[in-house]
Amino acid sequence: MQIKLSLSVATLLFSSYLYAEDYVTTQFMFYDEDHEVTNIISPIIAPSLEVNLDFGTDYTFNGKITVDAVSGASPTFYDKSFDTSSGASPYRYSTSTPSPFARGEEVGEEEIGYGLINYAETRVFGSAALTKRLENRDEMTFGLSYSNEHDYHIPEASFSYLHWLDSGKNSSLEGSVAVQRADVLLWCSGNPECDSSSGASAVTHQNIYNAQLTYAFTIDRDSYAKLSVFGSNENGYLTNQYLNVVRNKEGRFYIENEKRPDLRTAYGAKIHYAKALDRQWTLHTNYRYYRDDWELDSHAIEGELYYAYNDKLSFEGGLRYYTQSSAEFYHGQNDYFTTQKYASTDLRLGELSSMNYLLGVDYKNSTKFSSYLILDYYRQDKDTQAIAVIAGQKYSF
Repeated sequence: MQIKLSLSVATLLFSSYLYAEDYVTTQFMFYDEDHEVTNIISPIIAPSLEVNLDFGTDYTFNGKITVDAVSGASPTFYDKSFDTSSGASPYRYSTSTPSPFARGEEVGEEEIGYGLINYAETRVFGSAALTKRLENRDEMTFGLSYSNEHDYHIPEASFSYLHWLDSGKNSSLEGSVAVQRADVLLWCSGNPECDSSSGASAVTHQNIYNAQLTYAFTIDRDSYAKLSVFGSNENGYLTNQYLNVVRNKEGRFYIENEKRPDLRTAYGAKIHYAKALDRQWTLHTNYRYYRDDWELDSHAIEGELYYAYNDKLSFEGGLRYYTQSSAEFYHGQNDYFTTQKYASTDLRLGELSSMNYLLGVDYKNSTKFSSYLILDYYRQDKDTQAIAVIAGQKYSF
C-alpha cells in the first residue's frame, strides 16, 4: 500500500516535478487485518525512515528504509496425518503445525484438511535513488533497492529519464525501466532434491521486468493531467510455495504444491487528473487498467480531495474502488482439482472487488516541522477487511 502524503494544495500539486527540498521523514505504520488470504495474528508495526538531500541544483539523493515483522496464518490444504517433527517447515526460523509441505504422497479423503497455516516473517526494505539534472534541466534518476525476507531476497535496479517538452516546464515525457532478480528459497516445497528430514532448502529465481512511459501536461492554471502506459514480464518460479491443491487422479487424492505458469506478461494504462477547485480545495482522480496473459483483468478508480484549512492545517479524504476477474487456472472452492497442469486456490488470483476509505490530516508545527496522520480502511467483497494507521513527522532544512 502506498499513500500520497502531499496534503498542501494548489501550486505543489500541479507541478509535474518536485521542487528541491532537504528533509527527513520518520513514519510508523500500524496494520491489522481479518483476511482470508492472510489472517494477521499480531498487528504489524512498521517503522520507516526517508532522507532527501539536494547537492547544489543538479543532484538530489533520496534514501528509504523500512522494517516490519508479522505473525499470521494462510489457508491451504494439508495432510492431517503429517508428522511435523521432521523439521520440514515453511520457514527457516519457525515451525508450523500443520505443515503445508505435507504433500506429494497419496492420502485418504478423510486425511485432507483445509485450514490456516501459521507463519512468522521479518522484512527489511531499503532503497536509494540519485537524480541528475542536465544542462537543459532534463532529469535522469538511477535507483537501487533491496528487500530481504526469510524466503525472498529481491534486489532491484531502475532508471528513468524525464524530458521537458517546453521551456516553461508545462509538459514532459518520462520513460522508466526496472529490473528485479529475486532469489526464492524453497523450504522443502516439492523439490525432488529437498531433504524433508532436515528441512534443507533449494533456491530458485524469479525475474521481473517493468517499463512505463508517462506524458504529463498542464491543462490550464488550475489543472493538469498524466497519461501512462506500462508493461511487465515475469519469468521463473512464480508459484506460491506455501499453498497446496488437491489433485484427484482417477479417484486417488494427492496434496501437491500449487503450480502456476513460469511466464506472465502484462500491460495496462493509467490516467491521472488534478484540479484546484478554489484556493482551499483540490481534487485528484485516477483510473488504472491492467491485463495479463493469465486472463486476469482489473480496474481501479480513485478520488482524493484535499482541503487547506489555513497555512498550518490540511485535511485529506479518499475513496478507491477496485475490481478484478479471476486467473484462468484459479479454483475457489475447497474441493478437489483434476489433473490440470496449472492450479491455484490463492484468493488473490480470484474474482473480487474492494473499497478503500482514507482520511488524513497534516499539521505544520513550525516552518521546519510538520506532522501527519493517515487512517486507511480496506474492505473486500469476501468478508475481508483491514485497517492501517500511519503517523509520521517531516523535518525540512
